[in-house]
Parts: sequence; structure tokens; C-alpha cells
Amino acid sequence: MDKCISNIKSFQNFKEDIEIFKHPKLFLVDIKSFEAIGYQYGDRASLFIKQSLSAILCEYAKTNDMQAYNAKGDNFILVKNVHFDLSQMEKIIFSLTDKLNEKTFYFENNPITISVRIGICFDHTNAFEKAQKALELAKVEDLPFATYSEFAIRLLDENEDKIEHMIKDAISNKHIVPLFQPVKNKDLQIIYYESLVRLKGNQILQSPKLFLKIARERNCYDILLENICENIIKTISNNEETISLNISYEDLLVEKRVDFLSSFSKGRKIIFEILCPQENIPENICHTIQEFKKKAGAQIALDNVEEPQFLKNFDGFCIDYVKIHGDIIRDAQEEPQKYELCKTLLKNCNDIGAKAIATHINSQNTYDNAKNIGFELFQGFFIQTPSPRLPI
Repeated sequence: MDKCISNIKSFQNFKEDIEIFKHPKLFLVDIKSFEAIGYQYGDRASLFIKQSLSAILCEYAKTNDMQAYNAKGDNFILVKNVHFDLSQMEKIIFSLTDKLNEKTFYFENNPITISVRIGICFDHTNAFEKAQKALELAKVEDLPFATYSEFAIRLLDENEDKIEHMIKDAISNKHIVPLFQPVKNKDLQIIYYESLVRLKGNQILQSPKLFLKIARERNCYDILLENICENIIKTISNNEETISLNISYEDLLVEKRVDFLSSFSKGRKIIFEILCPQENIPENICHTIQEFKKKAGAQIALDNVEEPQFLKNFDGFCIDYVKIHGDIIRDAQEEPQKYELCKTLLKNCNDIGAKAIATHINSQNTYDNAKNIGFELFQGFFIQTPSPRLPI
């Protein structure tokens, strides 16, 4: 056992165990701004935070059939020795980030709130070193987690021509695939399926947010978008399900992209889930969305909404669905302020003629609480995990 963190296995234990694990899936947990805690409250506070977090990780590991270890500095390791399963890994990732982020401990009556970043590796070879690279990626991109991928690591460094070649190569090798997760009502009837972009290959799961961000920065976004839509069309060609596609507000300002998305949605039941800036809100945002909705002949959902005031920018019933940010839904169980925020968001959705969706429903308690608040539409792993196929 570590001399300081006595309730968790040591890094030496990890180096011994990793040699005998046949299928290790490694999660490297890093405490954000850990040095600042020591500067403000002293070394005893830093040790207290490490001990408190290690206790939580040990309990989490026990509950989820994992092993927990203390690593160097302010890092911890969780390992699950199983064959790769996409839905299982995603459940772990999101339950971990839920459990560890914005966690408050009290040291000598001083509240200390921490958040973490997680580097993830699903490979057996050099798992710890790869998880470290993934963690650095999460820090650089300011993401809650990042999964190791040679593809993503190289994307950050290569020149424009090589980046475009790599993305085209991923497309031709069918490494970019959509998964589908339903939005359901209180009777568990499916309202629509959200298409989630995944980069998959050699047991790699990569955050779509990072991949799409890099594609935009490296001028490869349009070819990627075309490939995603092509894959969706193949999937829904023989059924009548309503499918949603995630886009950004900036996509509505590019005429060529608007024309492509309008052509894609023609004759199909499509919802465009638009992520809009909720600070420094663009001028005429409602008009822009109304014009796009009219041209595309599709429904519109606003994604990751947090502020009630933001919804007041949308009149004329131009929005069909509003997805409330998952952190608010989750925290409403424990925080009266978040509970009231949910109630206000529901009212404002009703005022603009939009249906509110409670996201991040990953447990029975969260589901029950969202229903008690007044939500009628739900999405999350408790409702249904993403699937590469739609039901026939």
C-alpha cells in the first residue's frame, strides 16, 4: 500500500497486476488544479483531498468489478479486466465523470471543490503510457476525458494535407460510424433516434466532440459530414424512424453546407440538433434558424441548453425540442437551486412551443426525479444505450 494513501493499492501493485491482466481497460484520473489546493490550504489539505478521492475510487472500483491504484502525483488508476464492449465502456466513462466532477470536500470547515480529467486506454500494450497521452490530450482540448487513439494524437500534429488524407482514410476504411440512441416519452415510446458519431476501429472509442472540432479546424469537416449523412441514409433506408443529426450554429452560416443539409433532409424525417452559443448570442439567431428550418423542411432541436434567458431569443415556434443540459438534470436531485432551474426551463420551453428533453438519464433515481419535475421526454443510458442498428 502507498505510505500516504493507505486505502488504495500502490503504483508498484499496478505494475505487477497489469502484467497478468489479459484485457485491461485503463482509466487514468487526474485532479484539476491540484497544486492550487496546496498553495491555498496547505499540504495537509492536499493529502486530505487525495485520501478522500481514493476512498471514493476504491468504492467505485469495488462496485464495478475494477481495481484502483494510486499513481504518481495527483493521479489515480482504475482498471477493468474485460473484453471491449462499447456500451459498457461508455457507461463507465459517464458514470465516472458524473461521480467525480464538481465534488466538494470539507477540510477544517473549508469547502474544496474538485473536478477531474480522465485519460483512457483500451489497448493492452503500454496501456499506462497511452492513457497518459490521452490525459494530455484532454488537458490540451479542455475535455473531461479523452480516449487514446493514434489517429487523434496524430491529428493534433500533422499538416493540413496529411490531416485530410487521414480523415479520408478513416472514411474509406469505415472507421467513422453512427450509433443511435433514442429519445423516449413517459410510456417509453420512441420519439426519435439521435445519431452519435463514433470513430471506431481496433477497439478504439474516441470522443466525437474532439474529432469534429479537429475536422473543422483542418478544413475536413464537409467531407466528414457527407460521410456521416451517407451512413445514416444507409441505416434508415428501409424504415420510417425519425433521426436527428448534430450540427453547430456556424453550419447555418455556410450556404454550401445549408444546401447540402437541406438536400439530405428532403423526403426524410430529420431533426437537426443545433448547438448554439449561449453567451454572446448571435444577432438574429431566431431568424437564421427559421430560414434554415424552412429550407430544410426539418424539425429543430436546441442542444445542451442551460440558461432560461437564452430561450427567450426564440419566438414564432421555430424550435421543436430543447435538450436540457445533463449536469442540470443530474444535480436537480440534490440541489434545490437546480431543481427550480429545471422548472423554469420547462416553463420557458412551453412558452416558445418546444418540448423539453431531460438528458443524461443514467439511473432510476435521475429518471424518477426528472418525471417528478415535470419532464415528459427522456434520453440517457438508463433509457437505452446507443446501438449501431435501428430495430427492423
